[in-house]
Amino acid sequence: MNRTAALESTAIREPGASQLLTFQLGNNVYGVDILQVREIRGIGPIAVLPGAPAYLRGVMNLRGAVVPVIDLRKRLGLPEIEISRFAVIIVVRIEDKSVGLLADAVNEVLTVPPERLEPPPSLTVRQEQHFIAGFALRAESAGDEDFIIVLSLERLHDANIDETLGLPEIAAGEFAPQQPPTEEEPDATRQNRTPEIL
Repeated sequence: MNRTAALESTAIREPGASQLLTFQLGNNVYGVDILQVREIRGIGPIAVLPGAPAYLRGVMNLRGAVVPVIDLRKRLGLPEIEISRFAVIIVVRIEDKSVGLLADAVNEVLTVPPERLEPPPSLTVRQEQHFIAGFALRAESAGDEDFIIVLSLERLHDANIDETLGLPEIAAGEFAPQQPPTEEEPDATRQNRTPEIL
């Protein structure tokens, strides 16, 4: 059983409920539909592509397939930080494409009943809000402002990525390693235990 399947098996399933894989970007918790998640990987070699959008960190070789890696911090307009040893690449399926999402850390799989899902705000004043599908309120924190920002994977992936990948194919031997992760601890406000990754 891979790590994604193990995480999913720990969540309590409820009729009509959504299951979200949650992850960390700074002090905020984000989530994506678990059904679109293929696997969770540690940081490996990533090839940088010339002329690529700033949020496209590069491409990685996933068992012989070239998979683009989106830097979620840059995509959402968040401050850039050094990659730590807690960072992960979440491989998701968007339509018929596999895409990697670079996140600060992975948290857990949560089951969210429909009454705790809220639509996104009608006013979009920040770049980040364009990619928000809604908000999920934690069941155990009723009355608090503890929520999960649910991302729309379809909005994260755009035509610029496909155009960039139309460049000459990169051979697996040309993949250059990224900067080694630092040993710095994550934000003090994040107390969630990081699961073991592939």
